[in-house]
Amino acid sequence: MKQRNISLSHLSDRLSDIPVPVSVRRWRQGAIAGGVLASGVAVSALALLYWLRRLRSKSYSYDTRSFDTLEIGAGVQIQINFDTVSHASLRVSYPNALRHRVKVRMSNKTLSISRLPYHNRWVPREVFAELTLPSISQLRVVGDAKVVATGCNKPETSFDLLQIGGQVEGLTIEANYAEMQLRGSAKANLYLSCKQSFIGYSGSPEIRAVLQSDGETHITATGSGRATLLGRTKTLSLTASDRSVVEANTLSVETADALLSDSAECQLHVTDQLSYTLCNESKLGLIQPPKRIAKSDVLDSATLETLDGKR
Repeated sequence: MKQRNISLSHLSDRLSDIPVPVSVRRWRQGAIAGGVLASGVAVSALALLYWLRRLRSKSYSYDTRSFDTLEIGAGVQIQINFDTVSHASLRVSYPNALRHRVKVRMSNKTLSISRLPYHNRWVPREVFAELTLPSISQLRVVGDAKVVATGCNKPETSFDLLQIGGQVEGLTIEANYAEMQLRGSAKANLYLSCKQSFIGYSGSPEIRAVLQSDGETHITATGSGRATLLGRTKTLSLTASDRSVVEANTLSVETADALLSDSAECQLHVTDQLSYTLCNESKLGLIQPPKRIAKSDVLDSATLETLDGKR
């Protein structure tokens, strides 16, 4: 067989000299243009997201006599500073995305701060507020709102707290009468210096209250919540049911009247006089025996015990 000598000198070593089909050139140009467009869209999306997340603030000033009730809605976190000021000042901060959903209103001597529902996983939904004022007579907290208070609230006559969910921290009240109503999964940390206090809750709240009172304290507990009471009070009236737990072993009480039912549990520290009625598997624990027991009824598998375990 005869060998053939084939010359390769006419072939180029450079790829640029190789002709590219028109269809491939168009596809390559389209890919480059698409990449540039995608990059532009991504940059625009990031810029929009940055703008939506960026905080904006508004400030308000009110005459202290223009309102006596404060209402905090879901999604709002507020810090309340009780101080001796001539005008109440409010500052509200929130992302740009919520600029049409944050409502600050004044009506019927009620200042309300609320946020309409908003669903966007990339944008924070919290509204931050700071309020400085001398005192308020009523506070309403709804949903997952959070209130952090500093200073002492000293209303002229009485104070009323209605909390449906949410969280209240560091609220200090000095008044003749104070009423606290907590519902749902509310959480509260309170300091009360009042002649007469009423604390009522239902659902599954958690309450911690420090009492400094030479008067009366009334507790009404239903549901599966838990209350922890500390400090001192002269007279305590307690009604608990539905598996509620009241821990008052660090609350010094001179005279107490307790009614427990439906598996409720309570621990008391009574120094002088105690009256109690226990029924339906409820349980009352005493840190020490009081000087005098005015009334004692134990029914339906209820339990009374002291710190040493005697029943």
